[in-house]
Amino acid sequence: MGRRRRLAGAAVVLGLLTAAGWAYLRQPSVNALDARAVEVRFERWGEGEAVPPGSDTADPEAVAALVAVLRSGAESQDHKCGSRGVITLRRSAGRPVQLWFLPGHHAEWYEFRYAGRAYRVPRAEFVAAMRRVGVEVPLQCQ
Repeated sequence: MGRRRRLAGAAVVLGLLTAAGWAYLRQPSVNALDARAVEVRFERWGEGEAVPPGSDTADPEAVAALVAVLRSGAESQDHKCGSRGVITLRRSAGRPVQLWFLPGHHAEWYEFRYAGRAYRVPRAEFVAAMRRVGVEVPLQCQ
């Protein structure tokens, strides 16, 4: 009876460790994104062009505003454009999540890539939320 109890206990512990590892490593869906802090970094765009400064913040209101916009993302058709920069969401639990925002070709929305998919969000809301984080994204369509 002692051996069965130890095996059952080991199986429970292994199951709990597996579940905890899965919860830590998996990427949440877009509508379940969360963060306690945000970091935005721009990528080089074109030859000889300076990379705009990025920003980071742990201001709860600025973080919540950006996360709310990102959560509203609707899946869209991906295209060949490279990313303009990366948004890193530092989460309370789990690994940081990275989203790549695109150049901004349309006056009505901004696009980003996350977990192998492209999403679009309302441009005005995205630009306003990014300003609250402390960065200026291109306002004109490119």
